[in-house]
Amino acid sequence: MRKSRTRRTLAALGTTTAAMGIAFSGLMTGTAQAAIGDCPSNRFCLWQHSDYSGRGVPFTGRANAPAGFNDAASSVYNNTNTTWCIFSDANYGGSHRTIGPGGRSRDLANQGFNDVTSSARPC
Repeated sequence: MRKSRTRRTLAALGTTTAAMGIAFSGLMTGTAQAAIGDCPSNRFCLWQHSDYSGRGVPFTGRANAPAGFNDAASSVYNNTNTTWCIFSDANYGGSHRTIGPGGRSRDLANQGFNDVTSSARPC
């Protein structure tokens, strides 16, 4: 009985989280060579440093950058089949860059967007 109640509670939390639009799904870490492979399927991932190194953040849907990651992204990988946009301001405002399905940038400085991202969402 207790296990089924726990499962129902966890399922309800998952549904509530999805309904609220909370899309940040944890942190990733890894070396430059391995980090891009750490971006799970159907996730949009940002990394703290160029070459997919440092702390990584996977997204499943629209979200502001999590605490401590605002204006900190230096590389990106779109491991989804949807075009995503990254924005310079919270709540999808300011200037933006578009990253197509499977798109990546090992150094956002090349697009003039290093340490600028404050929010991301599918376009």
